[in-house]
Amino acid sequence: MEVANSLGFMFHKPPPPPRPKLVWWTTPTNGWMKLNCDGTSKGNPGPSGAAGVIRDSSGGFCVAFHEFLGEQANIFAELYAVVRGVELAMDYGINNC
Repeated sequence: MEVANSLGFMFHKPPPPPRPKLVWWTTPTNGWMKLNCDGTSKGNPGPSGAAGVIRDSSGGFCVAFHEFLGEQANIFAELYAVVRGVELAMDYGINNC
């Protein structure tokens, strides 16, 4: 260590890792459904996908989807997930989402 210091190398303690943020899902209002969806890409553009799930007011599973979208921009994947989720709700006659 003394040799490294004599050559001008400086050693610093690395910063602590960030603390994880706690996130939780809440049920929708009684009688309603909730659509949760997300789209992502690895790169921009890059390989991308979209997915979503619809649950009822007790948290019960109703329907879900996932799709590989090929090479797309991240904003395309995000918007596709929303549109596809709404289409799926309409296909299943879910109008309280």
